[in-house]
Amino acid sequence: MGLYDAYLAGLPTKAPFRAFPECQSKASLLTTAIEHHGLPRLAIDIDPDVRDHLEHPPPVSSWVADVQLYGAVCALADGHGYGPAELERWIATLARRLYRQPIYRFLMLVVSPERLIRGTAKRWGAFHRGTELEVRESAEHRVVIQIRRPRPTLGIVQPSMVASIQVAIEEAGGKEVVSSVLDDRADTLDIELTWR
Repeated sequence: MGLYDAYLAGLPTKAPFRAFPECQSKASLLTTAIEHHGLPRLAIDIDPDVRDHLEHPPPVSSWVADVQLYGAVCALADGHGYGPAELERWIATLARRLYRQPIYRFLMLVVSPERLIRGTAKRWGAFHRGTELEVRESAEHRVVIQIRRPRPTLGIVQPSMVASIQVAIEEAGGKEVVSSVLDDRADTLDIELTWR
């Protein structure tokens, strides 16, 4: 089973790519993915909305339903022959490229990871709707964040989401960043990040 099919299997069976319409993200990840690797040959049975996002990428500032965005990213990954580990590395690479683009770089301009964390909920809100990020604990070189979201919206993409948050800490100057999922419930995900 490919990543697209694995992601689809975690979504509601009725109109899966129309589920959770309140959960949206900026299209920048998708457009960066297509720019980075191009559009591979796609499977025939991809959802029409997902296919449309791939064949006619929306502007980076557009809002796209999370389930369609992640479905499109999984379809791209399948087209390039990626498994879960390659998807995670690829998303981390894309996140790094994205955070360095001029349009988003001003959001990442911080002195330290600690300062990034202080404004992280606001930064999250600049890229996401219908989900929330909250700092639960914060200390020097350590943070616990909680993402409130319906679990199916991330599915198999969840490790990649964690990796992209880890990259944000690295881009803010964190060294030897380690992330771990502390708790994964139906509507919340708790992640610990440490660095030096």
